[in-house]
Amino acid sequence: MKENKVIQIGTKLLKKHGLEDWTITVGELEAYFISPVFAGCNYEYKEIRVNRDFIGTMIEKDVRRAILHEIVHATLKVPDKSQEFQDMCKKINAPLTQDEIMSPRRRQEFIKSFWGIN
Repeated sequence: MKENKVIQIGTKLLKKHGLEDWTITVGELEAYFISPVFAGCNYEYKEIRVNRDFIGTMIEKDVRRAILHEIVHATLKVPDKSQEFQDMCKKINAPLTQDEIMSPRRRQEFIKSFWGIN
């Protein structure tokens, strides 16, 4: 997926969920040594950053789900495991964890591709 499309999708989702003062960016996220991190939330800068290393293999549904997950963090400022986080994820149909952004099959294919496993 192209960077401008990611930003367009994200900006619409931010507006829909009342976070017009937040921005969507595409850039580096370094916290994926074991498991891929598709997006991250920066409260200080009011930014949701989608991992540029992965956008080329993400489909629109993956991007939407990654951004929705981070919108819940931006709104509540609580960890994934909190009941409040889980309740809001269910309410807006966001994945509960980064691991749930892609379907299990797509995630497995993605991980193999990312790590160069045949």
